[in-house]
Amino acid sequence: MGGRGEEGETVTGRIAFSTVGWLAVSLSALGAAAPGPPQGPPVKATVVKKAYPLTAPDAKDGAAADVKTYTTDVIVLENEYIRATVVPALEARLARVVFKKTDRDLFWVNDVVEPWSMGGTFFPFPLRETGHAADSGATWRIVAGHDGSVTVAMDRRFVPLAGSVAPPRERFSALRMATYVTLRPESAAVEYVARLDNPLPMRHGFRLWHMAQFPRQAGATVLFPVGSVTDAPLGEVKPWPVFDDTDHSRLGAGAVSVFGTDMQGDWTGVYYPDADANHLVLKPRYTAPGARLHVLKARSSITDEPTRADRTIEIWNGSNPTFDHPGHYLQAFGTYILPLRLTMVTGIGRIDWANDAVAVSYAAQETGAAVRVVSLRPRPGCRVMVRTQGETAQTTGMLGPDTALVVGLQKRAEPVLVTVMGADDEELAEVSLPQRPQPPPPEQVKAIVAEMKPWNWMAMELADWSGRGAPCLPDAAKTLFENLASHDVEAVLAAARVVMRTERPGSARWQSIRSRLDFLVGRDRDHAYAQAYLGMMLALEARGRPTPAAARHFTKAERLPAGHYLTALEALASGKMVQATSHLRRCASEAPPVAIGLGKRAIAGNERLHPAALPGGQWPAMLLAAALVELGQARPAIVELERLLTVDPARPEAVVLLAEAYAKADQPAKAKAARDEAVRLLGSSPQVKRDYEALLREARLGEWTGIPRP
Repeated sequence: MGGRGEEGETVTGRIAFSTVGWLAVSLSALGAAAPGPPQGPPVKATVVKKAYPLTAPDAKDGAAADVKTYTTDVIVLENEYIRATVVPALEARLARVVFKKTDRDLFWVNDVVEPWSMGGTFFPFPLRETGHAADSGATWRIVAGHDGSVTVAMDRRFVPLAGSVAPPRERFSALRMATYVTLRPESAAVEYVARLDNPLPMRHGFRLWHMAQFPRQAGATVLFPVGSVTDAPLGEVKPWPVFDDTDHSRLGAGAVSVFGTDMQGDWTGVYYPDADANHLVLKPRYTAPGARLHVLKARSSITDEPTRADRTIEIWNGSNPTFDHPGHYLQAFGTYILPLRLTMVTGIGRIDWANDAVAVSYAAQETGAAVRVVSLRPRPGCRVMVRTQGETAQTTGMLGPDTALVVGLQKRAEPVLVTVMGADDEELAEVSLPQRPQPPPPEQVKAIVAEMKPWNWMAMELADWSGRGAPCLPDAAKTLFENLASHDVEAVLAAARVVMRTERPGSARWQSIRSRLDFLVGRDRDHAYAQAYLGMMLALEARGRPTPAAARHFTKAERLPAGHYLTALEALASGKMVQATSHLRRCASEAPPVAIGLGKRAIAGNERLHPAALPGGQWPAMLLAAALVELGQARPAIVELERLLTVDPARPEAVVLLAEAYAKADQPAKAKAARDEAVRLLGSSPQVKRDYEALLREARLGEWTGIPRP
């Protein structure tokens, strides 16, 4: 189901779209395989209406003074171990994650909607730090997997936040964001995944961070596996955790705000010794190399009212090294996925190592040592082997969230090699302990600094956000134009990308860039990017309608995603359906080497494409399905749409198209179920409805939707 739910309604398995496909993609960086059939009961999902209290409104926010509560849909997911509360309308937030055995919350709890932030955890986007965004137009669906899992799939759009319409602490972006919360039977981890999609036929900059708020308690120890830390501008690099004569991993009343320079583990979190509980965020460091610890100084006066600073430990994980780093590119129609697992490990002391399968602690003693291992779901028939230079010990048995295997060593000798094997000799972990993270080589830090300064054209093109020393896009367009060298090819192409995203067709800067592109293609007719951008400018001047002049340029750029896509639109307008579907299939499935920073004539800056970004093609795939539906080819359209929803179950346009395809394929029961859901989704988000109507115009008339401007 999706859209608005009925209060108290329980969903157990009504929608049969499998989530295995998109989880296989999103969790591949974690090395996780899709689990087999469930051994326990299916996950329960309950939809309720919840009224959240509001703090006193800030006058500059324009909030009504008499509003006392905010009521919205909440989805509660529950299995044997966990009860998770999802609030789609408040930034797709996980407001609470309760571990049922100990009745302990994973995150700091604050159900008051405040100007800064509620409790729990979320992905702040487009801004890296943001307040609440109530009624942001998020749509959501509940999808039951064949393995008994349940996923809450949420979709968010930011185009309506253009210009003066944007409320404080919110920001426009042309990118679309999906967020998934998945709970599986017999799993002691919540899967929390964010996905960014670039709907444009040219590259687009982005930065994505996740913020977790943990409770601040005396004696807590931060789990931050890095060798050194620095500040946001990458100033002085200091060893972690001890600098300035203080062990900053052991939190007292002081403040610490640092970024890790070199993640050397796939976890962050906090250990609470009084409860013997490790609160963990598991992540793939290749996908999310950034990590930040932020703790404000506690108030010194006991008479002061406690604030968020006294109550929280913030740990951030992100796609780029620090907040001041300008970010990376997504290729045309590309996708970036940040998969996390959120869990709590108890009963084995402070962990020394963890991955998405097991957590390991190592306790050295005067004459020996002990290694303790737990897993995030029940695993019978496991074996833990511990080896030092002079001793080997092992044990076998059940591993689980509540069941540890313990191996003792008679003599203390380091390092200790720990190997964990599952049934059928599946290797779950192999690690050398104790871990002693080492500082990164100086060249690594210098390389990051070189990406940050000076604010050249590349950083400006990335910057559709504001911050210390960073221009916003309109400023970037002006600066790029003023510093433009007449025959500097890369500068002209960069200016063209920014001007198309910021200027209206026909402006002085627009005309100047267009004339320079004319010069470039006249000098080199094989320059695919210049041909593509000139064709795009001509199409935008015609309000997206195909023109013969634009089509000639797109033909010269067919090896680029932009060339394929816009040539397909011209073919749709001309009724050349075979040609159109051929181009769309290639655009939806191919990743030309030049589009990912390799090959002949790769443009400058493509080396800044995020290494974990994927060739997506989701918008071309939807246009292909829409064209097939319009042609009456319902069954091929159903195949495309069901595949798309397997990869991205949050995509509402695909649900609407699927309802039409089912109806034309004479599948009335499926058509009715999809149509009912489509009505709810379109009613929840005016922007989704506008995007769907734009998709239909492209499919029926070949009119390009264009590029949204901030």
